[in-house]
Amino acid sequence: MSMITYTEARLAVLLLPLALSSAALGATPASVSLSDATAAQSLTYMPAEIAGPMLFASGLKAPTKVILTPAGKLLVAEAGDGANSGRVSIIDRAGVRRTLLDGLPAGFDRRHRPSGPSGLDLKGRTLYISIGEGDGLADVLRNGVVPVPRPSSPILSAVLSVRLAPGYEDLDEGFVLQRLDHDILAHGSDVVLRNGQGAEARVSLVTDIPNFIIDPERGILGANPFGIAHDGERLYVVDPGLNRVWTVDPSIGSVPTFAELAPVVNPPGIFPHFVNPVPTNIHKYGTSFLVSLFADYPFAMGGTEVRKLDLRGGTETSFIAGLSTAVDALAVAIAGGHTQFFVLEYSTNMKAGAPGRLLGYASRKAAPQVLVDGLDGPMSVAVNAATGDVFVVNNRTGDIIRTQVR
Repeated sequence: MSMITYTEARLAVLLLPLALSSAALGATPASVSLSDATAAQSLTYMPAEIAGPMLFASGLKAPTKVILTPAGKLLVAEAGDGANSGRVSIIDRAGVRRTLLDGLPAGFDRRHRPSGPSGLDLKGRTLYISIGEGDGLADVLRNGVVPVPRPSSPILSAVLSVRLAPGYEDLDEGFVLQRLDHDILAHGSDVVLRNGQGAEARVSLVTDIPNFIIDPERGILGANPFGIAHDGERLYVVDPGLNRVWTVDPSIGSVPTFAELAPVVNPPGIFPHFVNPVPTNIHKYGTSFLVSLFADYPFAMGGTEVRKLDLRGGTETSFIAGLSTAVDALAVAIAGGHTQFFVLEYSTNMKAGAPGRLLGYASRKAAPQVLVDGLDGPMSVAVNAATGDVFVVNNRTGDIIRTQVR
């Protein structure tokens, strides 16, 4: 199997063959046939055909998640580069970035990393945004964490909703949330934003997740919402700080715990034997969710997994195992009724500082194929099943890599 080397600006991506052949996948080609030529044209990215991974968009501020809009554009959550510099960008089919919403809660976390918008989920024209811990917590010896007296925003560790204007995907000018708006939201009132084109966006605080909990054995533990998905009625938020999944009723804002995730069992000979699962993202899959697990130190190679979380009772089962520092996992329906799985690893060897990679699976038990290697801090993946285009967000370099699966 030949390897191709690709270099683009700050990124050197090492490739294995990009085409998932029908033999490798056990399925028909991944692209979906469109009967209407106009519709097919509207789904074309620029350039339409690429020979391998390419730099699609750049200039992002610590991007954390990426999702697709109904028209195939990209929405990207960005943790920002300082106090309340979080934003959501929209990227068109030519890779041109525009700001959709700026001024979102953000700050540098306890490890001096940008922390702010951390998850996106779109339901119609309502965009749900999870907000991470930001600068709301500080480490203390023995007792875990303590809340910071004056964080950058009162609505860190929260879930916001944004009711977007019709045609939001084509707006030339975005919306800006002011610091005073954070206080208004924290007190339970909505904020209506207007841009220079006269379009409106209504921002609401769906829920303010507790910044910390007190554990009798482990002291004070900090929350860190980091991914969000919905089942049609409720929202589900993964929290790597507390190793749980919250469930949120948008109508009343309640946040009971949906699932306390079980520890990850390290491979034989690696200690400690059990480590925190550290969930990093969540996606709907039938009547379940797929939850990717990063797994805590010592970051055993091949020691973590993607779990399936049953909606009916929160029961968790191993779904795809043998992974290293998993940060995202998608199930994508393709032509012929088949489902492919895409799994993103932050690093293939975390302790050695190795780059990450994107894996493709014909089925959950099939051997993976490396689709893209050499990724620098990948955090999230989005797949357009209609075109076969795959987009990977790199947190460290602030860019998006595009490749194609046919």
